[in-house]
Amino acid sequence: WIVNSKSQLLFWVPPWNRVGLYWPGNLLVIGQQPTKLDFTHFVYGIDWMKCIEHE
Repeated sequence: WIVNSKSQLLFWVPPWNRVGLYWPGNLLVIGQQPTKLDFTHFVYGIDWMKCIEHE
């Protein structure tokens, strides 16, 4: 789990993505499959329902 500064759970990162996980302070990620997270539309808490598209 990725947690915030209060140790509250934010989201899960599968084991196969953890080894090459890019962190904002990283200058370089060494791994065959680097993973970079896009938080452009990230929501959490009660706002997670906003990620559903309504028809």
